[in-house]
Amino acid sequence: MAQYADLRSLMALLGDVMAPGGIFSFFNGLAPFNAFYNDIYCWIAREDLAQEGWEVHFEDLEIGQLGDEVWQGLRRKYWSLNTYRLPIAVHTEA
Repeated sequence: MAQYADLRSLMALLGDVMAPGGIFSFFNGLAPFNAFYNDIYCWIAREDLAQEGWEVHFEDLEIGQLGDEVWQGLRRKYWSLNTYRLPIAVHTEA
């Protein structure tokens, strides 16, 4: 399971390979079982990306309750919240 530190390492490298106006997103599976902690991770990611020259907003996508049939054949569920917060980051620094 990837840790936030791995994502943070990627964030630090993005500015070297993306032009101003470039768009970056990632699977926001941070704290997928707790809405409070998911919100905190979104805030942390926004702050960390801002330090690297990115403007970030989260698009809330209502997905509702995913039934057990969605997870058949998988070892474990990787999402349980009703809302997915899609991160959209735009590179603002040259």
